[in-house]
Amino acid sequence: MLMRLILSLFLLANFIYFINFLFLSGSLLINKIWLATFILSIFLSIFYFLTRNNQKRYNPYLFIALLTSSMSSLGVYLFFYFLFHIQG
Repeated sequence: MLMRLILSLFLLANFIYFINFLFLSGSLLINKIWLATFILSIFLSIFYFLTRNNQKRYNPYLFIALLTSSMSSLGVYLFFYFLFHIQG
């Protein structure tokens, strides 16, 4: 139950990042906290998958949603970081 809450909070953080990227055009995009959040959420979702896959009431949809959104958020972050540093 607690693990689902933690994964849901990380999923919410990823969606907040996407909303910030799409509508606020990068006001808080280059921040080390976002990077740590994405990497931590990827590791937690993989850990959740490896430890919970043999239980009866296992539902992998939250894991899949968090993993894909974290990887795409990390890709957007790194692309924006790359562009930011190329342009000076």
